Amino acid sequence: AIDKRAKMLYHCITTRTQKEESQLAYVFNPKLPIYLQMMDIIKERIFNGTYNAREAIPSVRELSGEFSLNPNTVQRAFRELEDTGLIITHSTIGRTVTDDDQLIEREREKTCSKIIERMLLEMEKIGIDESEIVSRVEKKIKNK
Repeated sequence: AIDKRAKMLYHCITTRTQKEESQLAYVFNPKLPIYLQMMDIIKERIFNGTYNAREAIPSVRELSGEFSLNPNTVQRAFRELEDTGLIITHSTIGRTVTDDDQLIEREREKTCSKIIERMLLEMEKIGIDESEIVSRVEKKIKNK
């Protein structure tokens, strides 16, 4: 009886931990449209190689399930990414990442620039000048 209770307790703890981890994996910012945040997640996955050029990406149903989103939200993110050319819809195999490596790199560079601009603005707000920003970034890279 003790062994059975221990197994049940273990199952409850691990199941709860897995659920908590999946729920905490992505916390959407309520101040921004969720489809834009979903676009950023998909772009991030393209840029870091999770979704490779010319390869299929998860379906609307899969991503809406993964993030507990309305499928229409994911569909809108896909539509916007199709407009940029990063993803392509095929009638037979679904959606794939573009094979245009230059486009992927241009979009990656735009994203990188936006991140840097946001960081610079935030640092300026707290009174950190450019030279101190550079030294802090270098220090952070060295201590990584």
